[in-house]
Amino acid sequence: MNLNILKPNKENISIYLVMGVGLLSVGFIDILSNTFFNFNITRIFPEIISYLSPLLLGVFGLHFIRIEYSGNKTLDIINKNLNSSNFNAILSLIVVFILIKYLPLLLKWAFFDANFLGNTKEDCTGDGACWVFVKVWL
Repeated sequence: MNLNILKPNKENISIYLVMGVGLLSVGFIDILSNTFFNFNITRIFPEIISYLSPLLLGVFGLHFIRIEYSGNKTLDIINKNLNSSNFNAILSLIVVFILIKYLPLLLKWAFFDANFLGNTKEDCTGDGACWVFVKVWL
């Protein structure tokens, strides 16, 4: 068995997939646990490394699954569209991690804590969005 970490190949695809999906999963688990449970699994590292660890783990994971013409249709589509280079992998992970981190806060502000009913500014009592102004303006 000849493993080349710098250039994953099709001959050892199962090993590279296990390593890649494993690292990618740890990165996602870290960002999800930090977002929803306020628990950082990489807190033993210095702060900047702990902050960037999901991105680093994700990039290494995506590197291991970047196998040209693997024969797996789904993997080839992912590699072609999201993972064609290290730069594209980093951008894809940043977008996904930003969505995971900030979409729940945006939904909470825009809908769950928002005020929808009323006719004046005084009807807006919560910390969320005040849709009363939008209704009056329209």
